[in-house]
Amino acid sequence: MGQRSSDDDGDRGRPEVRNEFAGTADNVIQAGTIGAVHLHVHGRAREDDTDPLALAAKALAEAVRHQWTEEAGWRSLRRPEPLRVRWSVTDREVSADLATVLGEGDNSVLRTQGDWRDLVEVFRALPARQLVILGEPGAGKTVLALLFVLALLDNPVAGEPVPVLLSASSWNPDEHVHSWLVRRLLDEYPALGDESTYGPGAATRLVTEGWIVPVIDGLDEIPVALHVAAIDAVDRVVSGGHPLVLTCRTDEYAAAVERGGLALSRALVLEIEPVGLVEARRFLCSAGPSAPRRWRPVLAAIRAEPDVPLARALASPLMVALARKVYTPTATDPRELLDTARFASQAAVERHLLDSFVTAAYSQQPERRYRLEQAREWLRFLACHLNGLDTRDLAWWELAKAVRPRTQGLLAGLSSGLIAAAAGFVADGWIGAVAYGVGAGVAVGVGHVLGHTPRPSHAELRFRGTAKRFVARFMVGFAVHFVLGCAFGLDYAIASVTGLVGGCTLASHAWWSVPTDATKVSSPAITLRHERRAAVTFGVVLGVDFGFLAGLVYAFTPDLELDTIQAVLAGLGTATGIGILANLQYGRMAGVVYGVAAGVVSGLTAASAYGGPITNKVALGLAYGVAFASTVGYLAVLSRAWGVFQLHRSWLALRNRLPWRLTGFLVDAHRRGVLRQAGGVYQFRHARLQERLAEPEDAAPTERR
Repeated sequence: MGQRSSDDDGDRGRPEVRNEFAGTADNVIQAGTIGAVHLHVHGRAREDDTDPLALAAKALAEAVRHQWTEEAGWRSLRRPEPLRVRWSVTDREVSADLATVLGEGDNSVLRTQGDWRDLVEVFRALPARQLVILGEPGAGKTVLALLFVLALLDNPVAGEPVPVLLSASSWNPDEHVHSWLVRRLLDEYPALGDESTYGPGAATRLVTEGWIVPVIDGLDEIPVALHVAAIDAVDRVVSGGHPLVLTCRTDEYAAAVERGGLALSRALVLEIEPVGLVEARRFLCSAGPSAPRRWRPVLAAIRAEPDVPLARALASPLMVALARKVYTPTATDPRELLDTARFASQAAVERHLLDSFVTAAYSQQPERRYRLEQAREWLRFLACHLNGLDTRDLAWWELAKAVRPRTQGLLAGLSSGLIAAAAGFVADGWIGAVAYGVGAGVAVGVGHVLGHTPRPSHAELRFRGTAKRFVARFMVGFAVHFVLGCAFGLDYAIASVTGLVGGCTLASHAWWSVPTDATKVSSPAITLRHERRAAVTFGVVLGVDFGFLAGLVYAFTPDLELDTIQAVLAGLGTATGIGILANLQYGRMAGVVYGVAAGVVSGLTAASAYGGPITNKVALGLAYGVAFASTVGYLAVLSRAWGVFQLHRSWLALRNRLPWRLTGFLVDAHRRGVLRQAGGVYQFRHARLQERLAEPEDAAPTERR
């Protein structure tokens, strides 16, 4: 890579190319031109602004700009300006032949330099618009990708695809790249699923028809064994000319290319250079009025001895950013970094900065309610949790995996069994309490162990355009509940009432649809709010539905002791309904367990003589309806991501692994810069910070095995 003097005052130079063989000017890159490849617009023509897909692309661009502008503010990237990170075209054997990449030219080795402000020009000049950005850990790959996205959107060109920044950590190469991109688009920008505005399959068409530029950050974050397959899968998709920007750690990408013998066939590969002393000085001294005076002796020492551990550490953009954060308060003294006895190695300097960053984040804002020691322990637990999952994404709905599977089953089973026992006691006294409690407890506990972790949903209440779906679901609900009412011994008139209630409750799901406001980009808070709304509604609807049916059965059947045939029919009907619901929420095995347990309990209690504490049938129907509605409602909520989250975060808070107000703590950590937000999940500010917090000698024991 090209070298520059550390004494250079830093006038922003233009990228340049050296032909190491012939010295020709054919490959000169200047002012957005690569050789004879001139700047031109790539993308689909969008002449009709009323085209639903064009509207979707426009809404997506606005959402992406809003999302990452806000995140750049939280990360203080523009206070006053980003640390200047330089890049150059790599000379490693990790890229395709330049003649293929550039579309023309010879076999000379291209060498260019620039910073984030030049990246857009180079990207637009490439025939395939494909870039790979490599860098060491902490080199600033994510920040460079973020700034690239904002720069592309701040200076748009008509017809240009929309850049979308996505973390690679959630991708498995077994899933087609397009399928993953569509899924992530709908996760991060749920309004794209609004078919009435953008037409059917808008997200799929945006991906497959070249309306977006995937900016995939952190290929190294997927398992090492999958790197070769990932590169091959990406190249298969983009080889036809689809634009792409990909970031990865240098060593991991080089190793994958060497093992697989494959590279992205049309991508220009850039490598981030170490931070120069001029850039580091400019960034550190911009922290405040006293910063130049306090940093002067440190920078002078580095200039005199450029190979000391501190100098090597501050060649990383991450460490420069941490140093500025740690030593911004005037009570601190950056000269302590010159203590060679204390900081005898680069690793010692980096550990100090990582540890001091967390201290500074919680000490510089003492008005907040979190004590440093307690916050650090909670962060350590979360870091260990993520390391155990081998991921960087802190998703609230995955928190259950921080608890042992058998503990998950016990928590779900005990809580469900206790609530169900109350309904059983009202129905059949202590015998019913035992039957209901054991049946529900075992079914729910086993179901949670065997079933999959539910994911959150994006939904909001909307009535317009739902008439057909409402009527169709109402007819199904009416038929099922009418038959169940008759099976439990109700006469036709009362069974019709149960059908009306059941039909309306089932049909009400037609009113829930994807959000329509494109500016509401997914975030942990928004995802949690949507899922809470959907979970509570789901619980209320099912609770009222089944509770009303059960209450009518106990209040209006002439003989609560059904004959064998009626009991079998009641058991089969209950087993079928509960089994189908459980299958939809948890999976096939859990559906079988739930269905069998519900059918056995329902059939046995229906065939038994009433022995509960309430003798008045109307009062009995009311009491049992409420108790049974509470049981079904709780089970319904527990089948949703929000319900699972509430159960397990409460358990972890009881054990002081996490705070009771976890979401408030995460929001606060994001504001302090300890966490960053990537769509609907949080991540630690950097993987190095997560790894440091999770180191065994420092980390608190986790709940995982």
